[in-house]
Amino acid sequence: RVAITQLQSTPTITSKVAIDTFNLRKLLNQLQDELPEMAKSNTLEKLALSFNSRITLSDEAPNIAINNLKLALDNSQLSGQGELQPGDKLLARWNLSLNQLNLNDYLPPKPEDVIEPESKPKPEDQPEFVLELPNELLRSLDLDGQLRVGQLTFDQLNMANILVTFKAKDGLLDLTQLRADLFNTQAQASAQLDVRDDQPNMAIKLNSRNIPIGEVISSFVDFDRLSGTGLVQADLTTAGDRISQWQKNVNGSLTLN
Repeated sequence: RVAITQLQSTPTITSKVAIDTFNLRKLLNQLQDELPEMAKSNTLEKLALSFNSRITLSDEAPNIAINNLKLALDNSQLSGQGELQPGDKLLARWNLSLNQLNLNDYLPPKPEDVIEPESKPKPEDQPEFVLELPNELLRSLDLDGQLRVGQLTFDQLNMANILVTFKAKDGLLDLTQLRADLFNTQAQASAQLDVRDDQPNMAIKLNSRNIPIGEVISSFVDFDRLSGTGLVQADLTTAGDRISQWQKNVNGSLTLN
């Protein structure tokens, strides 16, 4: 359903879209779009989408607002609203909620036997890694949004009650809050990237208590002979675009127990 008003001055297009549940995998196969192999063969079989939109056209840049967004994919449901205004400065606002997502279902199946290749020594004259950032693009961003996730599974890592809030303005990118429940405890972090000057400045904070060390290690490697709890706290800053500069400019505090 689409309606257009103020056609001769500032055209405004409002619409309501509703797509009932359909089999995305079947549709893509009919379009001869070959899907990559996934761990579960019955993924992408249920997709439904509905939202209201309002597009305002102006001489500068269009403003696109999305409300009452509801996206259902298999067992995952995304809802919320957002706003986008492209132009010389990209403006975006969003507030989204995702009930749960199991990334393992959509990743390639794990091979049963993996032979690790022998690591080759790095040549001494290998050039140093340089982080090349699109500074002009980052300075043009005007972002403010948050995402909540009820349950997220990746490999053997299970996280719950995730909250991510992010802001960016005039070259200051701020992950103001990253919070998640994992391993029967809560981890909190924040990070900042400042590209207002030629040399990027970075900061990170991390606070997590009562981490079950054995569970963490066994989630990533096949090792179960360690147990106990630990604490990790960090408040670090650094500057530069290469490893040697980060090492030289690092400052702050790090606590491990």
